[in-house]
Amino acid sequence: MVFYISKIGQYINVSRGSKAINASGLSEHSQITVEILNERFVRLHGYTFSDFMPLKSDSGIQLPVKWKHHDLINPTPEPIRIRVNWDGLRMENARVYAVYVNMPVSDC
Repeated sequence: MVFYISKIGQYINVSRGSKAINASGLSEHSQITVEILNERFVRLHGYTFSDFMPLKSDSGIQLPVKWKHHDLINPTPEPIRIRVNWDGLRMENARVYAVYVNMPVSDC
């Protein structure tokens, strides 16, 4: 599942909880990860599935999405994409209901 964000050249603040996900059915056998990609589906360094911090709950509304080392997604001359990946022995148990990307009002 890929979501297309077309706010070109803007910072999206990661540290203020600006990205979140509604999900259920997560466990050690059914996980999701979130990646940031460029318009050509190339992973952005520091925002890959291996940099993704596991969600702290097995289900919830607006669960915070975080990566290991970055607080901001750097401006890019092109739109970004958000990819949600399913993994695990029982990946069919994981459900994603919504992905939120909230930019500060001054960035809109």
